[in-house]
Amino acid sequence: MVRKIVNYSAAALLLLTLAMPAMAAENKNANKPEKKPETMTVELKALNNSGESGKAVLTAVSDFQTKVEITVTGQPTDATADLSQPAHIHSGSCPTPGAVKWPLPSVVNGSSSATIDVSLGFLKSSLPLAINIHKSAAEAGVYMACGDLPGKKVRLSRVEPSCVKTAISKRDTAVVAALDVKFAALKAALTARTPALLAAWDLTDIRARATAVIKAWKDYYSAIVKANREFRTGRQAAWKTYHTDRRACGPSTGAEDASREGYDSQL
Repeated sequence: MVRKIVNYSAAALLLLTLAMPAMAAENKNANKPEKKPETMTVELKALNNSGESGKAVLTAVSDFQTKVEITVTGQPTDATADLSQPAHIHSGSCPTPGAVKWPLPSVVNGSSSATIDVSLGFLKSSLPLAINIHKSAAEAGVYMACGDLPGKKVRLSRVEPSCVKTAISKRDTAVVAALDVKFAALKAALTARTPALLAAWDLTDIRARATAVIKAWKDYYSAIVKANREFRTGRQAAWKTYHTDRRACGPSTGAEDASREGYDSQL
């Protein structure tokens, strides 16, 4: 009986010894202060004597998502209770920002909130950017409030998947459009070839017939060459734009399709 008690005590001591590192790590993590998410505040200033101003708070909610919360005061006094004011993240700076980069929910009753599929780091790498609020959907050309995202442009240390996906979609859409134009031109050339050849064989003069046949085939061949040349130009432009867009998305990692341009040359 004494031996069994000793064995049980030894086993319990062994289990306690093995569990101590895990318990210590758990206690260490429990005492470690929780890291606050990175934020950025954009001051929205009134434009065109609108009297509307406020702020936008951008919060990193994940490696590839950012929450954008807008609050403003001083909306038009003639506005209805449910006035909807379009809001976007634009390229460029206030008071005349450029193209829309990321649409945001419209500001209703002075507020708007959304999570966009882009990291706060990528937004910093895309500076200059500005958040702009328009008067209404009907008067989108009237800017009510605008604010520049603060800080200096940074270089991405990791790839931004949403950026790469956008670049791929943009490239392939352009290639498909160029291919549609090519096929339409080839179809038109073939459609024109048939009646030209048939008309040539309606001629009784042998020399005139030969000349007409040669011309029909020459015109057809010229149309093919032109269609292929124009498609090649469009395809190359699409890939050139893609390479530029891809570099802005961060360093290349893993399997990339940037080296497969030659595949499209087979189309």
